[in-house]
Amino acid sequence: MKIVRIVFSLFVVGFVVALMKGELRHLMDHGFWPGLAGVLICVGIIVVMMALNARAQKRARAEISAQTGRAPRRSRSENLTKIGKLLAEYPGPVTLTPSRLKWWVVMMLSAVMTAASIFVCVIAFLSLQAGNKGAGVGIGMSMLGVAFFGFGVVMSARTLQVGALQLDSNGFRVTLFGRNQYLWAEVSDFQPYRFKSSSGVQFEAIRPRSRYISAANASLGFSNDRLPDTYGLEAEELADLMEAWQSAALDGHADKQPLAPAISSAAKPITGVAEGR
Repeated sequence: MKIVRIVFSLFVVGFVVALMKGELRHLMDHGFWPGLAGVLICVGIIVVMMALNARAQKRARAEISAQTGRAPRRSRSENLTKIGKLLAEYPGPVTLTPSRLKWWVVMMLSAVMTAASIFVCVIAFLSLQAGNKGAGVGIGMSMLGVAFFGFGVVMSARTLQVGALQLDSNGFRVTLFGRNQYLWAEVSDFQPYRFKSSSGVQFEAIRPRSRYISAANASLGFSNDRLPDTYGLEAEELADLMEAWQSAALDGHADKQPLAPAISSAAKPITGVAEGR
């Protein structure tokens, strides 16, 4: 059944791409700006379709979760797992940093794709100067590629330079393009999430870092804020860590180590995830 759905999806995508290509070529015969407008409209349609699909998937997961109930993640485990070692540093402060290998790979790939997009844009522009009106489509698409992959370069470079998550008994601080401070009493419901091939931790905040991001997340059925990285941990592990640390802080046990959560994934030795006090 999965194979049938994949084949059908590929057929639909191929048909839509072929249709858009024909329409864009027709628009470009009437000038550059109509062609660029057509490119932007097509991109907008694709983004809306992806957003609707993500919202439907989130609603389906929420219905399944409501039916099955949520299992508690904490238990009295004394094993020094990856999370246990981090909890042993309570009340902190403890600083978690992103995986450097992951973000170096992202930056290199983004840089290559940015350079390729610039190259395509130059070639398309020269072709347009030579009288090929259809080259405007290539210019529009390559400009979008430069913007998208260029942001990937900036994002990965910034993450490698200053990206961090710091925990203490009062709250936590997220550092990326700025410093966002959260108090434990102002956040709740740390949950791992998966979207396509990416994963992370979402949560509800009284004061989310951005009302625009909060509105976008809510429209897709997610919590109103999230952590920008998993900091060398699995999403489930990071959600468990945040929940256990918050529980100890709100219970007023600032002088006691919180209970290590029960994590479904296999325990691995901690390697370069946290910087001690």
